[in-house]
Amino acid sequence: MNPSTDSVPPQIKAAAGWAWRLIVIAIAAALVVYAVLRLELLFVVLFVAVALTAILVPLRRLIERTGLNRGLSTAATLILSIALLVGIFSLLGRALAGQANEIATAFTQGVDDVRTWLREGPLQLSDSRINDYLEQGTQAISDNQGELLSGAIGFTSIFFGTTISFLA
Repeated sequence: MNPSTDSVPPQIKAAAGWAWRLIVIAIAAALVVYAVLRLELLFVVLFVAVALTAILVPLRRLIERTGLNRGLSTAATLILSIALLVGIFSLLGRALAGQANEIATAFTQGVDDVRTWLREGPLQLSDSRINDYLEQGTQAISDNQGELLSGAIGFTSIFFGTTISFLA
């Protein structure tokens, strides 16, 4: 390049070179964020699976040291984990059953508080409008029961499949 005919200073050329690189990096970061947001459920499942794996691998190794092979120690770890969860949920169930009346009263009071806020708050909704929205929500859940159930089953199968694959 001939300096006498080149009208763009080298500092501007350097800034332009850095600018397009930063734009490419920003676009790549935006695409990654978009992909993560679109696949949020998958990332949550994978995070939970990795966390459970980190928690359960030491137990599997301990059981493996007792002489069981890797597959049986993985199965034993899974069974022990499920038994522990069942025990925890049964204890929670008993505690909640003993407080069922208090929970029902608190739930009713919470629903009444939300209705009051919807009526008197910034939305100023009428009781008939609130009831219409509740009916629409109930109808949407009823209409999409199959999809909700299949989503829950899919989540559960992905969760346990990923956990077992990480433990094995």
